[in-house]
Amino acid sequence: MKTLQFKLWLLIFFTSIALIAQTENIYSKSFKTNAATTALLKLSGGSVEIQSSLDDKLYVEYNVDFENYPNRKKKAVIEKVQVEAKMTDNHITLVDKSKFYNYRLNSIFGILYRKDTLKEKTYIQKSKALILSEIKDASLTKSFYIEYLKHKYRNDIKKRDELINKYNRKKKRRVIKNFIIKVPKHLDLTIDAKYTIISIKSDLKSKLSLRLDGGKLMSQSLNNQGNVIKVKDAVFMAESIDGGELSLNNVKKGLIGRINNVKLSTEFSNLEIGDLQKNNRFTGFSNSLVIHNFSDNFNEFNLLSEYSKIHYFKLNTDYVLNAYGFNTVVNVDNNIEKITPTKNGEKTEFFKIKSSGKGLFSGTINFDITHGFIFIH
Repeated sequence: MKTLQFKLWLLIFFTSIALIAQTENIYSKSFKTNAATTALLKLSGGSVEIQSSLDDKLYVEYNVDFENYPNRKKKAVIEKVQVEAKMTDNHITLVDKSKFYNYRLNSIFGILYRKDTLKEKTYIQKSKALILSEIKDASLTKSFYIEYLKHKYRNDIKKRDELINKYNRKKKRRVIKNFIIKVPKHLDLTIDAKYTIISIKSDLKSKLSLRLDGGKLMSQSLNNQGNVIKVKDAVFMAESIDGGELSLNNVKKGLIGRINNVKLSTEFSNLEIGDLQKNNRFTGFSNSLVIHNFSDNFNEFNLLSEYSKIHYFKLNTDYVLNAYGFNTVVNVDNNIEKITPTKNGEKTEFFKIKSSGKGLFSGTINFDITHGFIFIH
């Protein structure tokens, strides 16, 4: 009888372990590369982590973590993972055919970052460090529900923490897919992704061409003059961007810690910048742009915009502002200082801040704005 009870106890014990947590390695492959190697990643849903390779090889690893998941249902999940990678004529092509499309990502992010139009928003200047903290916090969030709670109760910390703790105490049945791609620094990389959450976890200095339609892109450092990055119907967060072209279309929430020497194009997007540095050129249509800080030597900043709201905070150093265009309202410290009427589409210089000639001179801001608002806080 005791032997039977012991065997029964062992069965229950090992079954419970299987239900608690288990990792399955689904796909693993590597490719040796050189300075002339190029790679194309076609991604279709799920979460993908891009890391720097410690040698000259490109590595592809796909693991699935099961938490409190019954063994009988694992097979169906594993069978959905379909990754193909091959190398032809020094070009690597990786295609993720896994059936993890989430067409609802855009609507989910729309709910998470929905603007409160019932009351006027108060704009508070943020430091670059605070913007970076927000980006890192967002990159750590694994649950959309937790992200939703953080956003909904952002002004009620006690209620927020209470609901998050309650959620974390629940026994959850989860499948966590870990798709990791390690890229050599010399590799020219092209990424074509849809409805995917992409995390670039390293200082990426190699040339990157990226197009993301739906999902979320989070990056540490993007540092290459040849970069071309296009993000549509998604969330975009980058700690640092140095050089290249960036296009944002219908970005629900955009955060950039530091931006330098970048050609930026935006449409129907919401973007906050922690620190604007040298020689940036922006063009935009129907955006909300908040620039929290200019560097002490930003040199020159050019902005061409229509039907947009531009917010920036007064500089502590000396600078020049030239505002050119028409049909635009200039609001300084919540007081309307200038309204430019429409004059048959003719643009004129309607607002100017002259150099004081005192202290450190940081640069010149050139605004070309029509049908818009300039807010100086």
